[in-house]
Amino acid sequence: MTEAQDNTPKLVFIQKIKSFLMEKTKTPCLPLKCVPQKTGPFDSKIGGEPYLPPGFAYPTVNPSAVQSNPSKQQKKNIGGDGATPSPLKLLAQLNFDTLPRVPDFPTTGILQIYIDPADGSLGHDYENMMDQSHWRIIYHPTIEHDEAKLQKPPHFPETEELPFEEEHLIAPETLIEAAINPFDYRYDSLVEEAFSEEASELGLDITEIIGEFYEQALNALDTTNNHQIGGYPSFAQEDPRHNTQYQDCDTLLLQINSDEKIMWGDMGIANFFIRRDDLKACRFDRVLYNWDCS
Repeated sequence: MTEAQDNTPKLVFIQKIKSFLMEKTKTPCLPLKCVPQKTGPFDSKIGGEPYLPPGFAYPTVNPSAVQSNPSKQQKKNIGGDGATPSPLKLLAQLNFDTLPRVPDFPTTGILQIYIDPADGSLGHDYENMMDQSHWRIIYHPTIEHDEAKLQKPPHFPETEELPFEEEHLIAPETLIEAAINPFDYRYDSLVEEAFSEEASELGLDITEIIGEFYEQALNALDTTNNHQIGGYPSFAQEDPRHNTQYQDCDTLLLQINSDEKIMWGDMGIANFFIRRDDLKACRFDRVLYNWDCS
């Protein structure tokens, strides 16, 4: 018997796993292109000047958080007097009035994510990834379209630390159906639960099968580490939802990858996760923010 013939049962089984995952775990995903160019206040974008409606209180670092966590002490207070809370900087803005519809996501309004440009971790708190003291997510359910009524953002020094040097227009691609990939913490247990008994009956080791299928699964099931809304995440290291306190954050809200113009540390990836029920209710006060790099 040749080696190819000997591997036939395993290859057939791997194909069966792939078909199962494609059928059972598909979820809508909107890949995004980030194009370096000047943007307007209503655009979906990375960086740049945010949409600031009249009466909106510009987001700042939580002063009590800085006092209680010396490791987050800022290098330079952007307010200038040592007491004024430092303003956050726009990371991303999504205008759902103009983006293609993604099931369960808002259909109107503007969603904004701000981060702390004076913090070396870009606002990320490794001990509590849902603490928005040094970052903020804000949803404007309605949009003031009279640009003359909008506010201007505060001035930021050139020493700010951001994962990009220039603003980018977010250009949506075609909505696709993505299947779970091996980066997701649920992947191994899902495959084992569905196929361990059948694999055993065929004399196959399901753990070995999962290992051998890893690269094929990335190619067949992953969305190639996109900037994206929805779908399944990618990571430079591992899924933070291995920690049980974050496992109810079951939906990828937004993923921003590294590319030629955007860089999270050393080719890292940023993810924002939310509970599906909170997403449907447009409730964004309980969001998980993670970024890691190699």
